[in-house]
Amino acid sequence: MQINNPDLNSFTIKRLFTNGDVYIIPVYQRNYEWGKEQIEQLLMDIKDYFSEEREKNYYIGTLIVDKLSNRQNQYETIDGQQRLTTLNILCCAMKELQIDITDAFSQPIIRFESRKNADETIRYIYENGSKEEPKFLKYNVGIFDGIKYAVEILKKIKNELQYEFEAFIRYFLEKVHILRVQVPEDTDMNHYFEIMNSRGEQLEKHEILKARLMKELNVAENSFYLRKQLNYIWEACADMFTNIQLHFSKEYRGNLFGKNWYHFTPKNQEELFNISFFNEGNESEGKRDAIIFTEILDEQKSINDILHEMYDSLLINESEGEQFQPIISFENFLLHVLKIQETDLDINLDDKRLLLFFDKALEYKVDKVLFVKTFAYNLLRVRFLLDQYIVRRKYTNGTDYWSLQCIKFYKKNDTRETDSYSYVNTFSEDTDTEQLIKILSMFHVSTPTQIYKYWLLASLYYLNENMMFDDEKNDKPIHISSMQYADFLENTAKCFMLYRFLTIDKPQDYNDIIFNTKKLPEIEPFEFEDKLSYGNIENNLVFNYTDYLLWKNDPVTFKEYEFSFRSSVEHYYPQYPITGEFLDTTLKKDNNNILNSKRDLPLDLLNCYGNLCLISHNNNSRLSNHMPKAKKDYYIQAKTKDSIKQFVMMDEDRFPSWGADEIFEHHNHMIQLLNDNLF
Repeated sequence: MQINNPDLNSFTIKRLFTNGDVYIIPVYQRNYEWGKEQIEQLLMDIKDYFSEEREKNYYIGTLIVDKLSNRQNQYETIDGQQRLTTLNILCCAMKELQIDITDAFSQPIIRFESRKNADETIRYIYENGSKEEPKFLKYNVGIFDGIKYAVEILKKIKNELQYEFEAFIRYFLEKVHILRVQVPEDTDMNHYFEIMNSRGEQLEKHEILKARLMKELNVAENSFYLRKQLNYIWEACADMFTNIQLHFSKEYRGNLFGKNWYHFTPKNQEELFNISFFNEGNESEGKRDAIIFTEILDEQKSINDILHEMYDSLLINESEGEQFQPIISFENFLLHVLKIQETDLDINLDDKRLLLFFDKALEYKVDKVLFVKTFAYNLLRVRFLLDQYIVRRKYTNGTDYWSLQCIKFYKKNDTRETDSYSYVNTFSEDTDTEQLIKILSMFHVSTPTQIYKYWLLASLYYLNENMMFDDEKNDKPIHISSMQYADFLENTAKCFMLYRFLTIDKPQDYNDIIFNTKKLPEIEPFEFEDKLSYGNIENNLVFNYTDYLLWKNDPVTFKEYEFSFRSSVEHYYPQYPITGEFLDTTLKKDNNNILNSKRDLPLDLLNCYGNLCLISHNNNSRLSNHMPKAKKDYYIQAKTKDSIKQFVMMDEDRFPSWGADEIFEHHNHMIQLLNDNLF
């Protein structure tokens, strides 16, 4: 990048760390707050760009600084400190993994003003990595957790890229750029912060994309009408909080969704654009916009009745509509729909490149009008499926829980004074609903970011392929078989485990797992135990799928358990006990000794799967060095358990104490549980 302005500099990561500049993090900046989600998203975005556009530079944003006049080569960091701190942490993680970056990184380049603990923690991870927690008091937990996450994610990328990993590291150092912006001398910083924090309204990517697609419709017959329809569909789908049916006028909802709103009636894009789903003429035609004075005096009608007549056709019940939390952003949802429509297109789920991917899809289309109309049809259809068949978090009456519900319309009759609607379980069978909620929420919490949800892509693709067009004869949606849907989700989990997270070969591409299953190689049973040891577990799905299998084997005992977002791998017997009682690895039971003697190598009891479980970050920070009994006492008082596996490990009847034999037995039980299911 050629930049002539002396206040602007584009730095590669290598140059950023080797040009001798030091960046001061001032006291007014907030603490380091990036977690696993943000670090993983940064690295995965770079990895995807490396895989597809490795000859081009990748830009990760701006670093706004103010040069300190009294200190040579020192800059106060005004904006971008989270990203800058992360880059320092990533280089420390590469150093820990013995990746040769000595030509690009010799020491961290950040200093924390008036934060001694943060400064000491940065120096500590540079010298020691993440293998052992700092011994000094009040170290910066966010920074230390950051290097643990960074090491874990880099290992995962190395496993995916294999022989290309070294090239990826070079790309990271030499082709990834950050733009440093130096504020002009004598800038009024108070005024600057005021401007920087103001909320300017800018067009979002999906708004720009809508305009681009509308432009393609200009050459079509009746283009104005088509553009109006596309805009209506687009805006309805863009609100991810409210069920799609509620975005269409009451008089037209039945045309699209049937009499109960359970069905999706158009069979293709031509049918969709021939269906009336908004007033084609004057928007106010046939609608009242005033109240006559004599009506106010009429004792037979209340003002509320009259207002209901005037506005009911457009009414959305906000309190009902916003009780669900969407699991995906609209821009990322657009990419899911595009991949479902264009399965052969080489794109990923990084919505920062939304416009680029749509340009790629349009580039070779001869009939671009047909492409846009088909996309509009699929957008509405897949959004209908998302609302009906994908789990969401429901908030009502001060509580929240995972929900798999659809919307049902009730027409007014002799006993019902007005039209109404409510949310009902998508499937009639309670057992099927419970299983589907468990496995869908298991997938969702395993991918906490709103991007790279390949499980969701697989699910929506399956639903779209298997939704049946049938007459409305039933009082329930019958598009999808609940049992077949559950079988599909389980099989998807197995494929992700076998072809991505446990494999000893190069991981298979997600596109092949989802769209080209017949091309996947046959898998014979193999030893995956090493992939379950501490530091080698590549995805939280490994833990969550284990919990799902434990629940499925005993749904009564674990009926109240629900999956939640957890990111910390816990050693139940601690690595560094607060009491100094390090684990005695001697097996005392004869049967365990016999089994252990048959192994090729002794089991690393402290770091094996039998001593690990997935818990929340807060609990890990609070309890990580406590002994098993202290942890058990804490969780007895807690209302919920972090994981079913953890619950089993704390079972007083099965494991009254927790030592070498208990770890060994639980480990073998978990390996067998996975073996029986996967093979």
